[in-house]
Amino acid sequence: MADDVVPDIDKHYRTLPARDDRAIGGLSMGAHGALQIAFNHPDTFAIVGAHSPAFRPRAEVPAYFGGDEEFAPRDPMQLVAAHPEIVRTPTIRLDFGLQDGFHAGQLLFEEALVDQGIRHEFHEGPGDHSNIYWTAHLGEYPHFYDANFAAFAAP
Repeated sequence: MADDVVPDIDKHYRTLPARDDRAIGGLSMGAHGALQIAFNHPDTFAIVGAHSPAFRPRAEVPAYFGGDEEFAPRDPMQLVAAHPEIVRTPTIRLDFGLQDGFHAGQLLFEEALVDQGIRHEFHEGPGDHSNIYWTAHLGEYPHFYDANFAAFAAP
């Protein structure tokens, strides 16, 4: 994403090709991916939204994440522990439903951010890991991105 897609988009479309003008976000596994991409590329993304991230215990992670060595740089939890200075770089939003099947991992991640003193927005409320929750909160997501882009643009 950061190495191929972003440069290609900047090359072919009229963009503001700077970190402070770029965000990444996702739902579920896309939220997991957005976090690890933003943490691994802090010079590329200023804002990251993690909406119902699908955090799993290591034993339950799909095989395509690779072994322990391959998994470490793809795991937001391990990235927070190993590189809190890099994780402080993007503005982070974390939200999920209280009945989400990944709730335990989401809470552990939020606690890791707090323990490391990493500033972030945290939202939880009624709902599960489904389109019903995401649809109910869909209107909040653009406001998060817009408010944070505006903060970067302020003098």
